[in-house]
Amino acid sequence: MVPGQIMLDVQKTVENVLLEGLLKLGLITDINSAWQRNLYLVHGYYHYIGLDIHDCYTYLSRETSTKKYEPGMIMTMEPGLYFPASLLDKKPLAAHAITEDEFDEFIKQTRTNFERYINIGVRIEDDILITKTGNTILSNAVPKEIEAIEEMMK
Repeated sequence: MVPGQIMLDVQKTVENVLLEGLLKLGLITDINSAWQRNLYLVHGYYHYIGLDIHDCYTYLSRETSTKKYEPGMIMTMEPGLYFPASLLDKKPLAAHAITEDEFDEFIKQTRTNFERYINIGVRIEDDILITKTGNTILSNAVPKEIEAIEEMMK
């Protein structure tokens, strides 16, 4: 998130990083499969912070496909992944182009890996000020590592 960068490009970058991780963990089999993307990528990963918590544009609006970051903007960056127990129980509507056999093969290849994460979800947020030369992470002092979060909760 730097001045001059197109907002939607950031969304795509975050999605690609998450998908590469999901592929490495064996939770998807094809990084380019739209329906597999839709299983896990369920929301946008940034929004404005201003007078209202979700100011201005939604992350997939026409404006964000051309809108560039400018100094003085304050944005969130909040990637998240969720693994509800029922996620793989039935073929999702987004997978209409594949057969039941293809979906069953996907389940066979990913179910064991998925079971390690059932009912876990994580969403980590940073609040970012766009500056003239880059950005400043305003929430830098907030703990994000498991051990630090657990220590803070004591």
